[in-house]
Amino acid sequence: MYGTMRAYGRPNAPMTLPMPNLDALRGIGWAILGTGIFSLAYMAGKLSGDVASVFQIVLLRYLGGSSILLMLTLRKGCLRTTLVTRRPGAHLVRSLCSGAGGFAAIYAATHLPAASASAIGLLDGVLIVLLGALIFGEQLSLLRTIAITLCLGGAALVSFSSGTGGGLGGASAFPAGIALAGAALVAIETLLIKSLGRSERTLTMLLWVNLVGVLMFIIPGLAQWQAIPLELVVVFIALGPLTLLAQTANIRAFRLAEAGVVGPVRYLGIVFTAFFAWFAFGEALNLPGAIGCVIVLGGAAMLAGRIPKRAVTAG
Repeated sequence: MYGTMRAYGRPNAPMTLPMPNLDALRGIGWAILGTGIFSLAYMAGKLSGDVASVFQIVLLRYLGGSSILLMLTLRKGCLRTTLVTRRPGAHLVRSLCSGAGGFAAIYAATHLPAASASAIGLLDGVLIVLLGALIFGEQLSLLRTIAITLCLGGAALVSFSSGTGGGLGGASAFPAGIALAGAALVAIETLLIKSLGRSERTLTMLLWVNLVGVLMFIIPGLAQWQAIPLELVVVFIALGPLTLLAQTANIRAFRLAEAGVVGPVRYLGIVFTAFFAWFAFGEALNLPGAIGCVIVLGGAAMLAGRIPKRAVTAG
């Protein structure tokens, strides 16, 4: 009973059983964590209203993250070795895309309904999947395509239900365009994270993106600096360590799972955003918007159910 298993009637032939890919499942879990944190961080502009400029918010966030990383590396005496890399160009491009994409997300969330900004920005999920198939040769199966379509359709429904999708003219046109540009930048950054994650240390990737972020935003941040309450300064600086956790989660996610799996999971961000917007700012979803969130969850669940299997031989 506990001897060698038989397959296709041939004695002593090992049986190959499909088993869930636990690495991919862990990757999805890390992706959900990172998405939830970034969804909260991108609403920082709404928290301050018109009190703080977006450049100021992003600068304080990067200062908070850089301070933690510099203290850590200086204490360990590994600052120089952490910065040294064979791929400085890739780190620089990834950092620039990250900074500009993060700025776009906060700007859009400040000037649009939060769920609408999230829905537009999450078009990066489609680009991630397509670029993952093109660059890394990841398979785009029929069921995965259906799951992606459901996520995209649900996100569009949330956007249209709030009025943004139905009228991108006037005052909404510019922030919507910023959100679209941010989606493209985040997609490029995401693929670079997957590429760099194969050879670079997590600490190196984190230090590069935060230091470059400070250099990117220090001049515009100081130029548009506004006097804000001390508690807001503390909150915006605290976004740095918080997003360090989100960045680490994203790096781990792309090390464990394919871009085509992790990318669409990010559509859960619209559900997180809708909840945060309702809880903190009273931006309640109407019925079509709620249905859209359910569709997004269904697509993400379908995607999680179709993660790649690994073969285990019994016998």
